[in-house]
Amino acid sequence: MIASFMVQLDEDVQETVRNKVKLDPEFLDFVLLEVIRLYPPFVCGRRAVLQEFELCGYRIPADYAVMYFTYTAQRDPDVFPDPDKFIPERWAVGGSNVNDRDRLFTFGGGSRKCVSQEFVWRILKEIVIQLLDQFEWSLATDDHPAYKWFPVARPNSDLLVAFRKRPSQQEGDVKLN
Repeated sequence: MIASFMVQLDEDVQETVRNKVKLDPEFLDFVLLEVIRLYPPFVCGRRAVLQEFELCGYRIPADYAVMYFTYTAQRDPDVFPDPDKFIPERWAVGGSNVNDRDRLFTFGGGSRKCVSQEFVWRILKEIVIQLLDQFEWSLATDDHPAYKWFPVARPNSDLLVAFRKRPSQQEGDVKLN
């Protein structure tokens, strides 16, 4: 997820996001929701069918397993307008998806929801806050990397990122990959 965050917040977007997060800390939640919507860590999930139903003319019997594809579901244009665009504001009050957090499948849902979701979310937020506060970064290439989606989403090759301390921090470049 952090790699996807780095990709999505290229140099042009970083300062805007940094400023919005300073004004409204909840905006960071919207940024992270949008990152996991566009780059779900898990490509699919499986659920047991408890009761027979019909889907698009096909009968799905009870006790079967069905799979869903997170990437596709989270880019459904009937649910997410402009589904391929990074629009954190869609999650804010007045946004098109303010009530659709349950349509993200990253942490599961219902009785099968990840028990560590809040813990993981806090860790992600702390890492991102530190990155935004202390560094500016750029990708080694101008192109967004291709992604592998199975078994977990990640860039297809090593993601090379150049980190620079923000002017308010110590001078000098730090390069990580």
